[in-house]
Amino acid sequence: MVTDKPEDVDRLFIIAVYLADDTVAVYEPPMRNSGIIGGKFLERGKALVPGTDTYYMPPDFFVGATVTIYSQPFKIHKCDQYTLNFMEANPQAFPMADGEAILAGVPAEVKDACEAKSPGGKIDVVDFRAALEEVGVSLEDQQVIALLRKYDADGTGSIDYNAMFA
Repeated sequence: MVTDKPEDVDRLFIIAVYLADDTVAVYEPPMRNSGIIGGKFLERGKALVPGTDTYYMPPDFFVGATVTIYSQPFKIHKCDQYTLNFMEANPQAFPMADGEAILAGVPAEVKDACEAKSPGGKIDVVDFRAALEEVGVSLEDQQVIALLRKYDADGTGSIDYNAMFA
């Protein structure tokens, strides 16, 4: 939940997106000793994009996105493994998870910035983000996750930038 209210800052929610009919539901898992019971926050239904006549669609929900559902903004921090796999298997519907398309928009100067930060062919995500910023490239969190999943062959959390720019 994106809010300035101190009592709501630490509240976490689960946003469920149903692909069959493009509906959305929001749940709050119970947190012990928080004073908040948890449960259903928003019943399943279609949600309008604020200020438009269009509904949110599944590609609008990605890591790093802020979605406003019935005047309440939510920042998406993470998603489960199944969701990542599904998004990557359907890049035409989820362009933020298409590693090939994302890489096509990354200039070759990023490789030089990666080498300067981490010589040896591998770079961790934090340094990779810093290298992108140095070159003036801004990627959403979901796009960085897609690149990490595509170019982290050994599962260490480091991007093999030599393989990425080969």
